[in-house]
Amino acid sequence: MNTILLVDDDAVFRKAFRSALKQGRYVIIEANSGQEALSIVHSSKIDLIILDSMMPERSCYEVLDRIRENPATKNIPVIVVSSLNNFSAMEQALAAGAQEFICKPLAKKEARSVLTLKVKNLLSTKNAIDLLEQKLKCSQLLTNLDDVTSLFNYRHFRERLHAEFTRSKRYHRSLSLVMIDLDNLKAINDAFGHQAGTMLISMVGGIIENQCRSTDIPVRYGGDEFCIIVPEANVEESVILSERLRRQIEAFGAGIDFEGTAVTASIGIVTQKDAGQFDSEDAFLKAADDACYEAKKIGRNLVCCHIDGKIIPAKEVVNLDASVGQTE
Repeated sequence: MNTILLVDDDAVFRKAFRSALKQGRYVIIEANSGQEALSIVHSSKIDLIILDSMMPERSCYEVLDRIRENPATKNIPVIVVSSLNNFSAMEQALAAGAQEFICKPLAKKEARSVLTLKVKNLLSTKNAIDLLEQKLKCSQLLTNLDDVTSLFNYRHFRERLHAEFTRSKRYHRSLSLVMIDLDNLKAINDAFGHQAGTMLISMVGGIIENQCRSTDIPVRYGGDEFCIIVPEANVEESVILSERLRRQIEAFGAGIDFEGTAVTASIGIVTQKDAGQFDSEDAFLKAADDACYEAKKIGRNLVCCHIDGKIIPAKEVVNLDASVGQTE
């Protein structure tokens, strides 16, 4: 059901318009001033506005300007209503951004029928546009997701890494990047088939997604690798997240019989603490990748941190048993 905002400082005219539209089964919200109308538009979902041309506080044209300059409201169709039945008034309303112009009062049946038809046509167009925009958003979201895990894909990862890295440098905010590499996936694929490996990747993707905050950006980086962009997180917070993930993946793997092949993860972390640490997002990404490679090289199923150009096991940075135990 569509919602119409009826804006007129005269209660008699508001009643007349409400009566003319009663057959349409619309939800009608009333406002008696331009200021009240703007407050309602910004707090409620409005599908169409019927706006009197002469009101106190804020003029009709000022209200139109405010509606059109806001991305969230700029597509709401507006019918301007005026007691001035001349071309100049209509031209001014349409030039200001209104879609239609109607004269009042609605004394004659023909005038009420014209109003009904214009409202019906504008809402039909608005509903079609809303549906197309919803489909476009769904399509855009799908192009950003990995088919196997429903985490974000590599293309979206590069876009968000660029945005977050730039923001971190500009505003001197902490930014962490976690690189996760599944151990022994090749051996599992060789022994049990790629379907088993795909299932494993999907399940691990779910573990990663469940452990992330709403502000984190979990990604299927490619193959057996995952990444998490962690805005506003320092080294200790990133280590706690990574160690919790490592333990959960290990526990999950212990419940699957791959004939002695362990399901674990090697994890690398890098944190940008100030703007001068890394020259580029690629250097930042390489630091996380190097830490992950080191974790795999020195034994697997470990977390390593890239700190000040050195790669250090996480257990030397944070008391893992105490810190992770508090958050589990």
